[in-house]
Amino acid sequence: MTGMPLTAANDIALVASRRRRMFLVKLTIVLILTPATFFVGSLFMTFSKLLFLLLVPVLTVGLISGRFGRILMTDILLMLYILWIAISIALNNPSSFVTFVGSNAALFLGGYLVGRACIRSAEDFMEFSRFVCACTVLLLPFAVYEVFTHKKLLLALFDSIPGLGSHAINYSGQRLGLYRAQVVFVHPIHWGLFASLGFGLVMTGLQSAYGLTTRTLWAGSIGIACFISVSSGPFLSLAGQLTLLMYWGLFRRFDHIWIKLMIGASLSYLVLEVLSSRPAYLAILERIAFSPETAYARQSLREYGLAQIGRTPIFGVGYNTWELPPWMSGSTDNFWLLSAVVYGVPAFVFLLGMFLTSMIGAARRKFPEDSLLSDQRR
Repeated sequence: MTGMPLTAANDIALVASRRRRMFLVKLTIVLILTPATFFVGSLFMTFSKLLFLLLVPVLTVGLISGRFGRILMTDILLMLYILWIAISIALNNPSSFVTFVGSNAALFLGGYLVGRACIRSAEDFMEFSRFVCACTVLLLPFAVYEVFTHKKLLLALFDSIPGLGSHAINYSGQRLGLYRAQVVFVHPIHWGLFASLGFGLVMTGLQSAYGLTTRTLWAGSIGIACFISVSSGPFLSLAGQLTLLMYWGLFRRFDHIWIKLMIGASLSYLVLEVLSSRPAYLAILERIAFSPETAYARQSLREYGLAQIGRTPIFGVGYNTWELPPWMSGSTDNFWLLSAVVYGVPAFVFLLGMFLTSMIGAARRKFPEDSLLSDQRR
């Protein structure tokens, strides 16, 4: 670049670096949304898992060397979590240890490290938000087709390719007269949760990029995508985001609105706990679940899960079976409970600490009101 000013050369280098980073982010999302499976020897693989296995060593070295900024408490807690779950499997299921470290730990670390290394600015986060929302909208026609026909077009497509397989089709019947959209995931709940992520991203994270009409159309499409999973959890997530957005819109000019909301919600829950003849969370769940059986099953799962945690509090039960009612399949859709049951309470504490540290750290930063960073934090 003979004769080019140094600042211009630096700008070009930064743009090129950003393009590479965002390419990796988008590639990661696309591979997560690719429902192809295959085997490498005896190891069950997906394309996203293969990518993470290749990236984790490089990105871990970059993290430790400071290439992605200083070491954060979330980094330390994540490493402690990975270490603890590895110890849990080594003690409970030593024959599965190598496979576990090479698979599950890589998945957990891989997703985190790609975000940590590649999403480094407000502009990066905006591009990430736009891409996630666009992927959801592009997959919506396949989801709509599924709820009326129960035909999983994308799963069938990848399953028909020689050398590849795909996720098993979920035959969970109809709810509200609709088949549950699975699209590219193992279960309809996963599709619903993925879709629900885009709602807050488009309504707040892209507030500076698009007008209200455009964002509302995007959010409406994402809301439909979430709803046709016909799953209580994802729909509750979306409804909660909508409620919080409405609350912020009404009271945004007041001080400390989130602290006041937390206090008010806690007091309301305590009142409901006192007035209800059963645990307040169960009374709420029974009213918002798509079927009463779902609420009852989750209550039973919680009781048996807590009992198991009491028996194996430190290192969990690993991949071994644990006591459940005969009528339950063993599938657990409570991520936090499952973490404590399988890996022990310390793993649960490290994982929860990651989320709380991130949220509290972001909440304490001083950003100008209505700035891009303020929108993205919300």
